Amino acid sequence: IFWRDVVERERRESYEAICDKVRRILARKPDWADMFIAVRMDGQSIREYAAEVGADENNITQKLKRAEKKLRENWK
Repeated sequence: IFWRDVVERERRESYEAICDKVRRILARKPDWADMFIAVRMDGQSIREYAAEVGADENNITQKLKRAEKKLRENWK
């Protein structure tokens, strides 16, 4: 039981560290960061996310592509 708690805590800390890095890189576009985390990291579908924020799916797809490009360029 103890080992499982340690592994879960490390996984959660790693997830939070990645989210923080995504938010730092996309600091000027916080909506892109939220979108990237929801769709790419948490596995929410583009359709679900678009409905949740009230946006067009194509718009979300294009913003996601731009966010991914910016992350690729700035991830060290």
